[in-house]
Amino acid sequence: MPPKHAECKHVNICDDELKSGVTSLENVQAGVEEFHKNGIVIFENAIPHNIVEKFYEKMNTDGGQRLEDPNLVFNHGIEKNNFSLCPPLSKEWLTEDIWANKHAAAVMEAVIGKPQLVHAGSNITIPTQEPTSRQAVHIDSYHSHHRFPTCIELFMYLHDVSPENGSPEIWPGSHHDWNFRDLVSHGRGWIKSSAFNRRAEHSPPFQPTIPKGSIGIRDLRLWRSGMPNLSDQNCIMLGFTYFPRWYRNPMRITLPKTCRFLMQKWTQVDAIGATEFVDGEINHLDPNYDMLASLNFTQDPEKSIKQIREKIDTAQGRELNAELTVTDRDYWVPGRKKLIERVTHGEGQANQGDRGKGRKRGKGKEMGKRNGRGQNDQNHTKAEGGFLKPKSEGVKKKARKPRNKGPKGESKVESKGE
Repeated sequence: MPPKHAECKHVNICDDELKSGVTSLENVQAGVEEFHKNGIVIFENAIPHNIVEKFYEKMNTDGGQRLEDPNLVFNHGIEKNNFSLCPPLSKEWLTEDIWANKHAAAVMEAVIGKPQLVHAGSNITIPTQEPTSRQAVHIDSYHSHHRFPTCIELFMYLHDVSPENGSPEIWPGSHHDWNFRDLVSHGRGWIKSSAFNRRAEHSPPFQPTIPKGSIGIRDLRLWRSGMPNLSDQNCIMLGFTYFPRWYRNPMRITLPKTCRFLMQKWTQVDAIGATEFVDGEINHLDPNYDMLASLNFTQDPEKSIKQIREKIDTAQGRELNAELTVTDRDYWVPGRKKLIERVTHGEGQANQGDRGKGRKRGKGKEMGKRNGRGQNDQNHTKAEGGFLKPKSEGVKKKARKPRNKGPKGESKVESKGE
């Protein structure tokens, strides 16, 4: 039987809650439970439609202007189709339902304490007719994470979204099994094919259908992918990043001083502690507002996404911040041969027909197989300590009665969890 997709439940905010801004304890509990279970929860009816529609018109117009910039950088895997854009930063556009949504804040506070706003951004995916124009399976940052949530992204689509117009591919529960060794070593946060193929055998990904007015609450450790927009309208998502205040994340938001008094009223979040207020207005379309340069999900000011990539690119002899090509080896394809039926990188497993033969697997043969696998695997280099080796296995000897400290020739035990 094929694996069942996880049931990611949506939480429905009633009209009274939407009007008052007070979330029922039942809905807070449902949101917290779903967040911890799957790494993501969707609150429907959390933002009034008139606000969403106003932002769509603004972002759609701004996106058209940015597309005219010949130096515009597109996001990985969706060349010429997906790019990031800073949202408007004037007082007029600092809408509480968008920047500091009370219903989402109630869940975040239950998970990480009072959340501190550190970053605001957006993604725009323009229409395409190419169904493979998508991103690699990835997380947002190439660094070690805690075993508990520290970073939460609030995201909202400014329209209905479904697989047809580019809803994201989500890997539910992948935040539970977070392991730095699952990342490809080129520093982009891509997940190794061996890891996502293994996970897909029991918990495959899905693309949600999310109605307009909803807000998503996502654990940063969750695996995901940007997907193609096969409709005829731009797909626009706003995103806001929060950390607990004790984490002391180095990211900062720059806003006009005229916004300070307004943001101080948002008592459900800390919108001031990581904000730098300056004189005058800010042109959010200025190319100097480099989204990549400003992103840093660590506690170290010297470990931004850009700095991590450049350090690894230098060590691996690659152009700094080079855009790597996404192939079908960098994302899961339904129906592809099961992982357990082939020798896989770093897992010490044999093909089904080789089990029990006591055959010693040579390093050269293993590396030879991996060299032809595609973009996902060819980027593993000595900079990350080379290929992971399976646990050593000797040739089986005749069974003996065990001694107190164990025989040298003990029979083979298959390793687990690697």
